[in-house]
Amino acid sequence: MKYSLIVIAALCLAAPLYAASIATGVSGDFTIETISTSDIGQIGQLTFGPDGRLYVATRFDGIKSFSYDPNGLLSDEKQASTRNSLGIAFHDDPVLGSVMYLSGAICFAPSTPPPPADQDIYRLTDDDDDGVWGEAGEVDQRIARIWMSCYHQINQVQVLDDSLYLSAGSRSNLGDYETQYTGAIIWIKDLKLLNGDTTTTDIADFTIADNDTAKYQDTQAITSTASDKLIVHSKGLRNNYGIAFDAGDRIWVSMNQTETANTPHDELWIGFEFADYDYPSSNPEISNWRTNADALAAGFFQTLGTPVTPRGTAPGGLGAHVAAGGLDFTYSSSFSPVYHGDAFLARWSRSD
Repeated sequence: MKYSLIVIAALCLAAPLYAASIATGVSGDFTIETISTSDIGQIGQLTFGPDGRLYVATRFDGIKSFSYDPNGLLSDEKQASTRNSLGIAFHDDPVLGSVMYLSGAICFAPSTPPPPADQDIYRLTDDDDDGVWGEAGEVDQRIARIWMSCYHQINQVQVLDDSLYLSAGSRSNLGDYETQYTGAIIWIKDLKLLNGDTTTTDIADFTIADNDTAKYQDTQAITSTASDKLIVHSKGLRNNYGIAFDAGDRIWVSMNQTETANTPHDELWIGFEFADYDYPSSNPEISNWRTNADALAAGFFQTLGTPVTPRGTAPGGLGAHVAAGGLDFTYSSSFSPVYHGDAFLARWSRSD
């Protein structure tokens, strides 16, 4: 099958800069410059909310929302939440109504090996429909906390039907010091199972001892089949950022490779449950997850996902050191039918 890929290149003069997802249905004069990072901070993801407003997750300035008109013009900026975030998605829950899910942003330390850090996943509601989520009396609940790093975090978020999907990068630039959650697509299969408890912190977490060995070696997220817990969907990525679904509900993910002189090019993959995305792993804490007995018994690492872009170095995939980021599809009538079903990818590059 032939896949079309539209690459949206943005030039940033100062790194790091998180790529922005292209919101489905955006058209006309809307460009990435419409929402300047100098105005509202580094953008993690954009999506339309249940109220028809465009929501923007930022690393420094919380969640912003804007009114959007058919010409792509934005107005009426509102602070929807003060929680900083790299990813945002909405779910229509039969009990709670509209629920915002977000991946909380943590530190960024590209120059030195970063210390371990906890990254949070939250859900919020806007029960009074005033556009401000998680106010007093509304749901503002941390549902999970993952031991990540400042290098690669839990990035973009998607909801498909009643499932929550998150793109979680490796803990280091080399793919080492992994836990079961890193370099993976992770998910909660059935969000409806969580709607009866909106106060207990980390209700989607497993109990893991609070020490380095346990956090690196625990395999519950790989072996569990629980539909109300945060578990691993597929694994073997490096810095996977963008995550999206096409019209056939296939999961796509963009992966940024290592930044070296002879770096492999960034890649785009189609995934499926238990898939291996083939990024090399060297984990001094637990050896290679591909040889882990629990992971193999659970069905992981048996079959590769599907690489959509060519593999390896030039002529390779998306280019070297371009930071393949946000990812989305559109089938909007506002776009030419020529582009329906094509993948839109936000590709970032430094001025040097």
